Amino acid sequence: MIFSFTQQQFADEDYHAHLKEENKTNKNIEEVKTQLGNKPQAVMLRVVRFAGGQAAGAGGILELVGQDKPLYDIYKEKEGLHLTQFSPGASYGKPVIQNR
Repeated sequence: MIFSFTQQQFADEDYHAHLKEENKTNKNIEEVKTQLGNKPQAVMLRVVRFAGGQAAGAGGILELVGQDKPLYDIYKEKEGLHLTQFSPGASYGKPVIQNR
């Protein structure tokens, strides 16, 4: 497999929708906004190619959660590396750094 990792900025509603869809949080959107501020940034992981050259497309948000991070109070399962699959109804965010 070939993976792509990009830093994305999400609308609050989209970030929250991804977490809720995967049952990763029990917080409401206002609590998430308070913890992360407006337009949270996260790493987007995307499968670009499968073996044999097949196009892919699956992806999600990759977050490292620890006690010293604001995400600690948002995620139900506290510490560790979390992959949250994308919710079909929410945006995948916008790249923080544009390719030139």
